[in-house]
Amino acid sequence: METRRPFFTSLGTAPRRPLRNDRGESLRLVDEELGGARNVDIHVNYLAPDSGPGPNHYHEQAENAYIVLSG
Repeated sequence: METRRPFFTSLGTAPRRPLRNDRGESLRLVDEELGGARNVDIHVNYLAPDSGPGPNHYHEQAENAYIVLSG
């Protein structure tokens, strides 16, 4: 069994990537690529005002939960 070191980051140092269709940006906190989690993907999305709905898609390895803070 492979042992992995947990990976944690903060919003200030989290890797950022643009969302499709200029909808905003995503701050990645924990995922398989960053290390520490194979079936967990935790990120914060900052959506641009009036950017419309995102494309339909499916996450094969993880479930999604959303918390909307405003808007």
